[in-house]
Amino acid sequence: MAKTAAATVWRGTRRAAGALVDGLFPHHCALCDRLSRRTLALCEECECSLTFNSNGCERCGLPDTPPGGSPCPACRGGFAFDRVLAPLSYDATLAALVGRWKYRRELALTALFADLWLRHAPSPDLPDRVLPMPLHWRRLCWRGFNQSERLATAIVRGHPALAGVPVDRRLLRRPRPTGSQAALGQRERRDNMAGAFTTRGPCDNLHLAVVDDVCTTGATADAAARALKAAGARRVDLWCIARAPATTQR
Repeated sequence: MAKTAAATVWRGTRRAAGALVDGLFPHHCALCDRLSRRTLALCEECECSLTFNSNGCERCGLPDTPPGGSPCPACRGGFAFDRVLAPLSYDATLAALVGRWKYRRELALTALFADLWLRHAPSPDLPDRVLPMPLHWRRLCWRGFNQSERLATAIVRGHPALAGVPVDRRLLRRPRPTGSQAALGQRERRDNMAGAFTTRGPCDNLHLAVVDDVCTTGATADAAARALKAAGARRVDLWCIARAPATTQR
């Protein structure tokens, strides 16, 4: 009861603070650039134009998957992760926003993506730790920041139930450069990611949540989960903004 009351007070305080900040520094919509007149940096019309992943696979999040029954086509390949929370389906509109965030360094979009995840993702099972998907050091130097680390931090700070859950930036490592996955098909992506991750120390019986921006074929998340489970993790979930539909995967 005390935790529930504290969470209610926290949410009320956050809404009041958000209203004050929005009054002083009004948000503009990240898509149409009009005043959004809300704490989210998207107007209602542009938010409704996004493609929500309301019928995703219960396990891997693949959009437009019939509920129940046999594993979806993506899951039949045997993923090592246990659950994907991806509230949006990856479409051209979202791809443009993610591109601005990652490649044009519009870092203010971090808050927008975290807000979209917090508003629309299913309630997560609380993990022992939250892990950003790591970048190889060369990619990190070239980009200047790890978008998954920023997203993970914003999600944990914005979700009252995650208070006290650490964001562990060291446990999962990416010692081998893998190159761009954008032009690769599903099989090539899996081959490219094989053995790409290691861990710093054991993960004995831990429930871990790995945060990434977009899950396309699941190859990157699968490789990360395999490394974590080889180190003893009990469960590995993936939290991401969006999951690509099967029609965009080769």
